[in-house]
Amino acid sequence: MKQSIYLFLAAILIVGFAACSESEISVTNVTLNKNTLVLIQGDRATLVATVLPNNATNSNIVWTRVATVSNGVVTALAAGTTTITARTEDGGRTVTSNVEVFGTTDAGIEVNGVRWATRNVAIPGAFAHNREDAGMFYQWNRDIGWSAVNPMTNSDGGTAWSSTNAIGTSWETANDPCPTGWRVPTFDELNSLRNTINTWETISGANGRLFGTAPNQVFLPAAGLRDSGNGALEDANAWGNYWSSTQSGSSAGRGLFLMMTSVFMGDNDRAAGQSVRCVAAN
Repeated sequence: MKQSIYLFLAAILIVGFAACSESEISVTNVTLNKNTLVLIQGDRATLVATVLPNNATNSNIVWTRVATVSNGVVTALAAGTTTITARTEDGGRTVTSNVEVFGTTDAGIEVNGVRWATRNVAIPGAFAHNREDAGMFYQWNRDIGWSAVNPMTNSDGGTAWSSTNAIGTSWETANDPCPTGWRVPTFDELNSLRNTINTWETISGANGRLFGTAPNQVFLPAAGLRDSGNGALEDANAWGNYWSSTQSGSSAGRGLFLMMTSVFMGDNDRAAGQSVRCVAAN
């Protein structure tokens, strides 16, 4: 009789263990809160991985990377691009986030007594990666960057274009998109660049003008601009439009304009999106 009871209890235990095993819930998917990150060198951002279903038995995440990342916290150590992958321990399901880091330093090149940055401004407070890169467009006396390619997005992640003109008699320091130690040039500084020897060149597929005499030369790409009324991208790789910090009345800003056949100084609506090439602040 006792032996039968023991066998019965053993059978119950075996069934119980099998039931526990069958009740484990497998991971079906994993997502990230951000599939792209744009950072300035030295900044940090947090990637949050969400495992589905939310009651999965094993929801642990393994982070694989070519950048510094710890428990989803990404640290931007150097300018460049990389991909970060979140992989679930259960099932090996993966999701990635593309990370672009912009640098804040530039040795600069002196032309006609003015030290110029060698690259356009990208996101506010950072330079584009290469001298031929368009960077981003800025409206006069504003510090929100707009993409130089379509679709049109801004540095804050939005898409709503404003056709209103910023007020002010000069480009205010609080709205200056240049990195620390740099600023938007004055009209006279841009004009001094125009008055140097310059030629129309193509560098890595980007048209633009090369100013100065070797080895002290800066290249301004013909990135085009965004229309003041609706933000439409115009004249990419045909015209270059560079703001100065100097106004022209209450509705326009002054700047430098370049194309294949000429380079000249002029005015444009403040609401137009144009390139910014910084000069040393001191």
